[in-house]
Amino acid sequence: MVARKNILADAKEDGLKFILFRPAFLTSGIAKRNFGFCFDSTELNNKELPLEKTKMSISREDVAEEILRVATLPEIERKKYHGHGIYMVDMK
Repeated sequence: MVARKNILADAKEDGLKFILFRPAFLTSGIAKRNFGFCFDSTELNNKELPLEKTKMSISREDVAEEILRVATLPEIERKKYHGHGIYMVDMK
């Protein structure tokens, strides 16, 4: 894990445009389109995504749709995602 973070940190400094999607436990259910996400870290009282309000799972379909949505954003909008880990989870 540490090696991966170091590689990505170096890549970011070199200008590589990457986004890491970090979904919660994946399910095979249909998309609920009721998920939350936050950048880079999660914690119980995170203001962007308080884990106490989540189900700790998300459907593969929701994750796939979000990856496609972000991938097709105009470059100016997608730029805010570059270099970050995106944690995704269904909301209660």
